[in-house]
Amino acid sequence: MIRRVATALFLLALLTSCSSKDLTRPRVADLIKANAEFAKPVVALPLQEEGKIQDNHDAGQVEGIWNVTRSFGEATRYTLTANGRKYFAQDFTAIESAPLAQAAKRELIEVTGITSPPQGGESLKIATFTWHYAGLPELVARYTGEEGVTHNGEAAFQLFDDGWRLQDLALHEHQNLAAFRWSPELQQQLYSQLAALRLKPDHGLELAKAALVDREPVLNFSFHPAWNIPTAHGLTGQALNTDKLKTFMALLGRYHIDTTGAGQPSPGTAYYEVPALSPPSGWESFERKPRYTDGKSYAVFQTSEVRMIKFVDLDTENANAEVEVTYSGCTPACELANALEALPNFDYGGRAVEKVFYGYPAQKWPQKVSSTVYFQRPSEGAWKVSDIR
Repeated sequence: MIRRVATALFLLALLTSCSSKDLTRPRVADLIKANAEFAKPVVALPLQEEGKIQDNHDAGQVEGIWNVTRSFGEATRYTLTANGRKYFAQDFTAIESAPLAQAAKRELIEVTGITSPPQGGESLKIATFTWHYAGLPELVARYTGEEGVTHNGEAAFQLFDDGWRLQDLALHEHQNLAAFRWSPELQQQLYSQLAALRLKPDHGLELAKAALVDREPVLNFSFHPAWNIPTAHGLTGQALNTDKLKTFMALLGRYHIDTTGAGQPSPGTAYYEVPALSPPSGWESFERKPRYTDGKSYAVFQTSEVRMIKFVDLDTENANAEVEVTYSGCTPACELANALEALPNFDYGGRAVEKVFYGYPAQKWPQKVSSTVYFQRPSEGAWKVSDIR
């Protein structure tokens, strides 16, 4: 009886000894799954940039997942939308991994082989295996390059007196990543957004009209605090041509322009000064914002009709248009300017008249002017007029 028990114990020890030295695929799988690194929840994954950008348009921004902040054309930060927060936990920079709204888990698929390194002997084994991320939403898988991806891993095992231990683990999680794919629906969404970004001719015409207002001819009464009318023979102190002066003063009176304080020049001076010149009342409806001075300017024409002759839609950030501007309806300022222009020139080059219609066009109204208006849209902004030529 004692002999049979001893024999049984010997056989059990022998079997235990043999099994502890054998490293089977199921045992490898168990050790990998129990490994802390492999079992640790994955809370962030890097974005897969390959294929994500199409014609400088980021797929995530097109899909409404995030807004991209750029510097010198390169993405620097991703700011999540409400939809994006369903998949990602918080905003992140371009050099950070994308924080996941729900942590992912690594899942072992298969142990594909076990080998002994040439110099490792039977106490060292290398196992190869495949694995993937389990529980990734389809959208997260697409943007992280994990869609349909199986990773290859390697594990090194060392034999100890109590059996095999996993010593080293290589997951190769940055290999075999899939390029981002644009679905037909996402592609169509991009086309629709690009179409919406392009400048429409009607909008371009409105922008052109607003910009051309600043180019309308104006009569400016504060280009100089006083009208200095030169004397007959330059700076000689001689009297002005009396008839011309009377004609000029009568014209100012006809347009109700206040010339209080007008008088003869002081002895030794060479000009006649109208120090209290002010625009007549009733011109307020023709006021324009100051352009050349801090004073008031008045519209020369009552209306300007802007007609688009040709519109060129270049891309989502550039366009131009050829427009024709017709000025019509002479305002009181226009009548005054025309009357002043009709006056005989004062001596000394007619400089008084030059000061009166600084910037006033040489053509009579109505007149037509053709211009080319250039439009630009910043990457993150609205369309605006960039130049008028």
